[in-house]
Amino acid sequence: MIKSTVVKILILALSLIIIGLYVRHGIKKDDELVRSLNSEYPLVTYDEQLVGRVSDIFMVEHFRHDPDFSRITIENSIKKSVYVFSDEYDNYLSDVLKLNSYFLKKANSDSIYVYNSYSRDTLIYAFKLR
Repeated sequence: MIKSTVVKILILALSLIIIGLYVRHGIKKDDELVRSLNSEYPLVTYDEQLVGRVSDIFMVEHFRHDPDFSRITIENSIKKSVYVFSDEYDNYLSDVLKLNSYFLKKANSDSIYVYNSYSRDTLIYAFKLR
């Protein structure tokens, strides 16, 4: 009776250790991916100027989706992370930012503008950097 209880406790302890190691490995792997993405896609800063068409929007599927954050490529060469506040009409960056959207961020400004052109009109969305 005592042997079976000890064996069950040992199996439970071993299982918990294995699960803990697996979770730790997954978190470490995610941290490495985030560090890599942050170095490849640096945040847009207050003092820089960015102008051009959005040629790519990078999404990582297994991370929590933040509607005010996007990783984009402008004119096939400039990779940036954009983190903004929602605009006054509760439009989210991830909802309005599309391929071929025109992206404008003037130097020494915290405003970002996204222009979406359609057949007869252009919609302009304004956001503030976080």
